[in-house]
Amino acid sequence: MTDDFSFNNITQALDAVNAVFVPSAPVSDQELLAGRTEQLFRLIEMTRTAGAHAAIYGERGVGKTSVASVFELMIHGEFFATRMNCSAEDDFASLWLSMADFISEEAGVSGAFNPSEIEQAREALAYSQTANDIARFLKRLSEKKSLVLLFDEFDVVGDSRISEQFANLMKALSDLRIQAHIVVIGVAEDIDALLEGHASVARGLQQVKMPRLSDDELRDIIIRGSRKLNLSFDEELIEKIVALSQGLPHYTHLLAQQAASSAVIARKDSVGSELWGTTLSAALQRAQQQIVDLYQSATVSAKKAMFGDILVACALAKKDKQGFFRPTDLVEPLSRVLDRRVGIPGFIKSLALLADPERGPALETRVFADKRPRYRFANPLLQPYALIAAEEQGKIHL
Repeated sequence: MTDDFSFNNITQALDAVNAVFVPSAPVSDQELLAGRTEQLFRLIEMTRTAGAHAAIYGERGVGKTSVASVFELMIHGEFFATRMNCSAEDDFASLWLSMADFISEEAGVSGAFNPSEIEQAREALAYSQTANDIARFLKRLSEKKSLVLLFDEFDVVGDSRISEQFANLMKALSDLRIQAHIVVIGVAEDIDALLEGHASVARGLQQVKMPRLSDDELRDIIIRGSRKLNLSFDEELIEKIVALSQGLPHYTHLLAQQAASSAVIARKDSVGSELWGTTLSAALQRAQQQIVDLYQSATVSAKKAMFGDILVACALAKKDKQGFFRPTDLVEPLSRVLDRRVGIPGFIKSLALLADPERGPALETRVFADKRPRYRFANPLLQPYALIAAEEQGKIHL
């Protein structure tokens, strides 16, 4: 970059970086959404089937909302689509009254419906919000234009009846072949966990699981972003970002964002390894406060302890498909972090304490058929954070 690179130019360049790498918001540009073609195809397929609905589920940080956002933009025009966030205070009635408001507001902007049509439909819904009332409400609107209604953060709703009520509504819409598609989005291991065992009630439910991204897909996020910005990334730095991200695109966006911002501020046209230390420090400062607090709770101790080192070893340990690892899986990575050989008796008590509520808990534990405990991160976003902190402290070099 030139010596006369102005303050305005720097702020514009930083704005461009923040538009391309978005750790704190969903990706809305299909060009920048890597590795989710299959999931988008399945959602599009759902819209082509009368009475079909979908559930998007997976770990925190895998990009569920980004897929929903891009999907919403892809079908805009052909369908009337809108998305809202659920809250812990919601119940079935309040969710649908809120959705009616979202539909009304969106319709007013897009002109998809006549205001009087919306008002008449909402008036009928205001008095009662049973599944039949909502079905009639959606039928009335869908006669003019097919609907796709997305409920994000569905898992946070505190009302235990809501999953069954939604499943029954989906079934009713399918039976009546109403052109209204419901998509629920939430954190869950499987569809039964998201719908609390009521998934079988909803026929035609498209199950869209969001796995962690592969290393190639994470690289693609950085490469696509760098092309948009006309800013080259050093290959070694790309590999470091990929390794620390642990399959979670949230951290790929966070690290790439901070690396690119460091380059802009340093007036460089490329992002090299000399910016790595600055990138790590900035990423730690901008991590989600919930994860920062969880890490502090897990690692701080009045006495000399190795909770932080064990947490790093947990992040590096070999895991099964559900993210679980055994104490034996920690021996090699913990020995590497401590630079000395350590056996299970040397850390097993501290490992168990990391699953205690007083330490977050950082880990959750489960006993399987072999009667031996297995562990995994209670919040998957803590795993890369622990690695970034260790890398910044010089304890590991990925």
